[in-house]
Amino acid sequence: MTRPSVPRMDETTEGFEFFIKIADTPSRRKLRLLLVDDSHEFVEQATQWLSVHPWIDIVGRAYSGQGALDAVTRLQPDLVLIDVAMGGMNGLETTRKIKQQLSAPRIVMLTLYDIPAYREEAQAAGADGFVSKSALHTELLRAIDNLFPLQIIKSGQRESRGEAPGQHHQ
Repeated sequence: MTRPSVPRMDETTEGFEFFIKIADTPSRRKLRLLLVDDSHEFVEQATQWLSVHPWIDIVGRAYSGQGALDAVTRLQPDLVLIDVAMGGMNGLETTRKIKQQLSAPRIVMLTLYDIPAYREEAQAAGADGFVSKSALHTELLRAIDNLFPLQIIKSGQRESRGEAPGQHHQ
């Protein structure tokens, strides 16, 4: 059986429940996400785009490295999306500090400049993923799904048969 794919924006999601499975626990819930970027405009655009996905709960926004550190401690997100190049404490330094915490969230780094050196630095800093902002709409959901497999069930069902909206079990 293949895993269900993340529903496309044009697919109906009515009658389905979306949640993530956390590691090896029975926990089923929405993905708690923190957005971090020094561009208020980007944070607002990303918030609008991500908020249409029923399995994502944007629990906070931060506009600096220090703001991200404070928000991670206070909000305990599952995932942090953070810009590589921010003024002050950049995303790489912030990622290193977040990853030193006992129960650190997963981190996907974002950048306008998709160059191999940034990818290598992000990996060395402890990032769990790397996505170019220019390909955000095509790569981000795939990166998130790789870190937190999405489970989809029809409302009222107890277990998933692995069907996504628009797919039929055969």
